[in-house]
Amino acid sequence: MSGPGAATFGNASAVDTTATFSTAGTYVLKLEASDSVLSSSDTATITVNPASQNQPPRVNAGPDQTVILPNSATLSGMASDDGLPNPPGTFTTTWSQFSGPGTVTFGDASSLSTTASFSASGTYVLRLTADDSALQSSDDLTVTVNPASQNQPPTVNAGPDQTVILPNSATLSGTASDDGLPNPPGTVTTTWSQFSGPGTVTFGDASSLSTTASFSASGTYVLRLTADDSALQSSDDLTVTVNPASQNLVENPGFETDTTGWSTSGSDAGVTLTRVSGGHSGGWSGLVANGGSGTAATCKMQDAPNWVTTTSAGTYTGSMWVRADSPGATLTIKLREYNASTLLAVKTASIKLTTSWQMVSVSYVPAMPGTSTLDFLGLVSNAPVGTCFYADDISIVVS
Repeated sequence: MSGPGAATFGNASAVDTTATFSTAGTYVLKLEASDSVLSSSDTATITVNPASQNQPPRVNAGPDQTVILPNSATLSGMASDDGLPNPPGTFTTTWSQFSGPGTVTFGDASSLSTTASFSASGTYVLRLTADDSALQSSDDLTVTVNPASQNQPPTVNAGPDQTVILPNSATLSGTASDDGLPNPPGTVTTTWSQFSGPGTVTFGDASSLSTTASFSASGTYVLRLTADDSALQSSDDLTVTVNPASQNLVENPGFETDTTGWSTSGSDAGVTLTRVSGGHSGGWSGLVANGGSGTAATCKMQDAPNWVTTTSAGTYTGSMWVRADSPGATLTIKLREYNASTLLAVKTASIKLTTSWQMVSVSYVPAMPGTSTLDFLGLVSNAPVGTCFYADDISIVVS
């Protein structure tokens, strides 16, 4: 009835039909019915919009990446389209190399999700292109390809320096780590060795990071821990100061000849020290006895003069083997530090006497090494008349 272009009906005489239009715009179509005498009609308004315009596909190549040769980059792009033109109503995607110093090989260049491998290190720009047969669009990503990792020497730590006293061993606990290159073998081996020292070093297991080292002689030793990755080596050293076996500072420890160096000074009247046969390890021992007139007494045996006339830095340990004829009494040993006549400190230890030999010991660190002196004594208080105690194998050592 009206409109900017022509309307073509599929079947103008059918109630249900189609109408196509030559151009966009507003059309008024009329449907008329007639019985040959009378007629009536009605109209319909149809708005015809212009055909849709094809839009280029939308593409996202994904984030930039960094890889290390010989690893590949994993690509995961996205693309979408409006379905035009139709036909074909579909679109294709393609990965390509836009720039870079080497060659790029794609696992499947037509797949949005694929891989890219590189012939050389450097910076590459990869392009994802989508094509709907009429229009194209693309997006780029940058892949930084670093060269294959360079083998680095192992990292080694032999542990802290140590000091031991013969015949003790040193306990070694080293550490070693590596970057896994070259691969193969991809592993690192470690070895302990003696670098210097006056004697021979014997390792419990020279290939183990945690092991022991024993020494044939005292002195200063340098031990070396070496790690080897089959191409590169590195090492670290530790110093072990091996002191000689502790020497007993007591010059008459077992009364094998006489009682020289010992006295009962400070005891009650009637207390005596004599040398008697039957010792802990040797043939003799010292007997401290209460020879008083029927009264209990303090029985004391101490070094006179002091075996330690001038202290040094370290830990002093005094010990003696003791027994009695009858069990029950308490024996106390003491290490006393003096600066001239001034008592600086006392360290004590006690033991219940039995008829069998027992060792009692006490340790002390001097407060004024280099200046003070140290005395050593054993005593039993309220001892009845008779034997107070026997003493043997007395020692004072410093470490």
